[in-house]
Amino acid sequence: MKTPRNPVVLLTLAVGGIVVVYLQFNICHRQPTAGDEKVTKWHKNVPSEQWSKDNLKVQESVEKCQVEFVDPFHPDIVQLVVRPAPTLRCDLNFLPEITMVESRQLKVDRTKLRGSTGHATFSHCRYRNVAGKPEDDMKIVFSEWSEPFRSSVRLGEDSEFIHVNCFSDSKEENIISKSFFSLVPTRRHLDKLYDVKLNKRRVKYQPRETLNVVIVGIDGLSRHQFMRTMPKTYKYLTRALGSFDFTMQGQHGDNTFSNFLPLLSGNLESEVKEWWNNTQPQDAFGFMFDDFEKAGFRTLYSEDNPLYSGFYWGDRFFINPLTSYWNRPLHLAMVAERGFVTRNGSCLGPQTISEFQLNYLLDFLNTFHDKPVFAVSFFDAITHYETASAGVIDEHLFNFYKSLNRKGHLNKSLVILLSDHGPRWGKVRQGPNGRVESRNPLLFLTFPSWFLQKYKTVEENLRANTRVLTSYLDAHQMLLDLLYFQSAQRAPIQRSPKGLSMLEKLPQRTCDEAYIPEHQCFCKKWIETPIDISSRLARDVSRFLLLEIKSRSDKTECEEFSLGEILTVHLLTAQVADQAEDKKHPGRKLYQVRLTTRPGLASFEGKVHYNSVSKYYKVEKEIERLNLFRGERECLPTRRQVYCYCKGNNRKYDN
Repeated sequence: MKTPRNPVVLLTLAVGGIVVVYLQFNICHRQPTAGDEKVTKWHKNVPSEQWSKDNLKVQESVEKCQVEFVDPFHPDIVQLVVRPAPTLRCDLNFLPEITMVESRQLKVDRTKLRGSTGHATFSHCRYRNVAGKPEDDMKIVFSEWSEPFRSSVRLGEDSEFIHVNCFSDSKEENIISKSFFSLVPTRRHLDKLYDVKLNKRRVKYQPRETLNVVIVGIDGLSRHQFMRTMPKTYKYLTRALGSFDFTMQGQHGDNTFSNFLPLLSGNLESEVKEWWNNTQPQDAFGFMFDDFEKAGFRTLYSEDNPLYSGFYWGDRFFINPLTSYWNRPLHLAMVAERGFVTRNGSCLGPQTISEFQLNYLLDFLNTFHDKPVFAVSFFDAITHYETASAGVIDEHLFNFYKSLNRKGHLNKSLVILLSDHGPRWGKVRQGPNGRVESRNPLLFLTFPSWFLQKYKTVEENLRANTRVLTSYLDAHQMLLDLLYFQSAQRAPIQRSPKGLSMLEKLPQRTCDEAYIPEHQCFCKKWIETPIDISSRLARDVSRFLLLEIKSRSDKTECEEFSLGEILTVHLLTAQVADQAEDKKHPGRKLYQVRLTTRPGLASFEGKVHYNSVSKYYKVEKEIERLNLFRGERECLPTRRQVYCYCKGNNRKYDN
């Protein structure tokens, strides 16, 4: 990486000498010069003056978690990122949607019908209900098709998910419109039950406040990548809403499950795997949705990928829905409808997945505008394969926040925007700051302004906590604190002993103290010294890493890997020497190796312990694949596929 112009170096005198106070990796923004016209044009909406004022604040002590100085808009990083495409649209290459739902009435939208190619021959529409199959959340059931209607039809109060087809002929051989709708039935018969639970919470525990909790999650998006690709939303959060930007948010693993599990249950993946495996239901994890339901909150959970995202990757399953509003059955129905889900899940017919998800969430909030709710909506499709794609939904997310503000929801809710983890692969991960970005997901908290004014200590704590190491266990504790905020009696919830509430001032911690595995830790532990990749040493440690990769490859299904290219080798020296370890293993050194393999040009990164005298070597367990195997035939489950180039592929990626 090139050295930024006008670097800021802060020195402070300390007893016994001079201590360098490291700028946090996330807080320095290089102001583009005239020569950076393309960069300037690209991120012109980013509030750059805010970088120079707010983001140059440095903590007095960061000795427990030092992070390297990094400019998220440095040209060496920006050039690796695909420029955001225009706002995602799906209505140009699919049958038009000519129906709509208003006040439980399914109507033909005459305006849209007149603008469609099938308006001259329109005959009628039919709909059917979609529901999940009890005790099997991988299956769905459909009702019979309704009677034909040309104008409108009244939906039953229990209708929640519907599939609509419209035809140009009475024989129904030609479909001119196809739609799916997620509705939010009020279930008035449950009002008294929710009211009594809410009253019990109020009378018995006397919490001082009741706030909705609304969580929007985006897969694999680092904090810096969010700033680069979604400047409009970032600017609105930081400027207009005064949201808290948790600059040192860490992660517990490199997938959705390993981070959403601690966020929503307080459990770590390593803990539950002591007594659970993928063949068993996940209902036993003790999710906090139950705590909110018992307190009188209506709950919602929605994921856009019903087969592989979040809690369903690797054949995981539930017996019962996690929440009282759970639109998984409709997503399964849309996936089952041939040709309806397109562009890697980004389009649901003529609707974008982002607008579909956000509109469902907004409908839920509008339906229960005077009732407390806890809602989680997670996006996988847009960014799973390429995080630069986040830019295509910047406008959608920006409009969602504006709607929340306009309709008053921000005045009674904690709204959380987060990602599960940083990018595991792609150009950003392979770039000059890839290792840090891959371990620093975004986390923004937006509280009502009146709440922060009323509870100044909480505001001060939150602001201080944006500059220290945090984790999703801390966010979990915060949500439980908020559920029974400053209650007079001990809350009736079972707390995890792990994590510290973000509503309290957090101490400086190491990754270990924050329950972040060493492999996922972005705190600067090592001094990296580059090794000449043409040297004998570089060839030796690269060969050791290659041997380990080959040992993890399925010899029956996969081609045998050979070394493609040694990309980088670094000697890693501990910033604080471990004398006991040095004495135990004299002469042993640690190297970080990045290489490619053939066939397929897979890119891997791993650590190798090596003693050049005794020839002892050991490869650490965690080896990361930095690029995808898209375009290749896949023959193994993902965890094993990363070490595989399947036999029968044509090796077109070797050049």
